Amino acid sequence: DLSDETGVDKDSLKKLFKGDLRLNGDDAVKLSIKTGVPLHPRYTYHWKDISFEDFSKLINWLCKKMIVKRDNNRIEKIILPFEKDDFIEDPKRILELIGLPHVVVDRAYIVIERDDAAGFAANLGFFDDDEKLQTIKLENNKDLLEMINEISSVKLRDKSGSYIGARMGRPEKGKMRKLIGNPHCLFPVGDQG
Repeated sequence: DLSDETGVDKDSLKKLFKGDLRLNGDDAVKLSIKTGVPLHPRYTYHWKDISFEDFSKLINWLCKKMIVKRDNNRIEKIILPFEKDDFIEDPKRILELIGLPHVVVDRAYIVIERDDAAGFAANLGFFDDDEKLQTIKLENNKDLLEMINEISSVKLRDKSGSYIGARMGRPEKGKMRKLIGNPHCLFPVGDQG
């Protein structure tokens, strides 16, 4: 019944329910739209890792320069020119920050292919119609993920969560620590200190 309702292949759904979480982009989007569940984590990006200014630059770049290649009403590629422009300094950096897989071709184009193109289009709400991107109204006072959820074709969750950083040195280069007195703590043991 779920296969008939969503248009997703029965074998893909069987594998999904058995624990194989690999799902292609179109099926993930269809499943999310029809059932109302959040989009598969593979096609959800780190939207909270960029600022509002970066997001508005990304939207302007997509509106002015994006070319979407479709085959049988299915998104195959999203092609963007790889050039520094007056409104965006390094366009590739924003795609790296959100964790979107892409390929640079001849240092002239950035290409987002197949499943990732479908996921990215669903995230920004232009999965069915490329013109929807032109109608986005950006509001700086809102949370970025809430704003993206309003324009998105699917429900999105925060993929990033919280980060905890730690400093990592080079333990192989560490020198012997000389301790004075008779320390009582966890690491120095025995008479050697």
